[in-house]
Amino acid sequence: MFLGRPLNRESTLSFRDKWFYHISILTIVFTGLFVLYFFYLLIFPLKIMEIKSFKTKEDSYRRGEAPIFIMDYCKYANISGHVEPELINGIHYILDDFGTSLPVGCKVVDYLGGPIAEEIPPGKYKFKFTLIYKVNVLRTVRYEYLSNQFEILP
Repeated sequence: MFLGRPLNRESTLSFRDKWFYHISILTIVFTGLFVLYFFYLLIFPLKIMEIKSFKTKEDSYRRGEAPIFIMDYCKYANISGHVEPELINGIHYILDDFGTSLPVGCKVVDYLGGPIAEEIPPGKYKFKFTLIYKVNVLRTVRYEYLSNQFEILP
């Protein structure tokens, strides 16, 4: 026997209580969607670029010359980034970084590097390219590539 009580509990709530109930459900749903989107931006695997071959055009360069690199790459996303170049021969010589905006697609290009500083001592070196792409506010993708060994002459 119901004694006049309604079967539906929600109908006994006042308008203000119903409003708070619906707002709290919407808040929980939107918070869950935001957390899922946050993890999507942070974790989703993303392949921006792949370099198949990265080598110098010549076997030796003089100080002050700008080396030319032959780069065989495939770029999948239209995102510009910047390059942090280094010369390595046991000691890392950090060079000036610069921006890059290679076109999307698979290509073989001659890439002109910056001039080799006069302060770099002669010897055998490898060139290290660190490509940095800022995908979104939460995520930065880094790729590192080493060239073949070449010689810097005085």
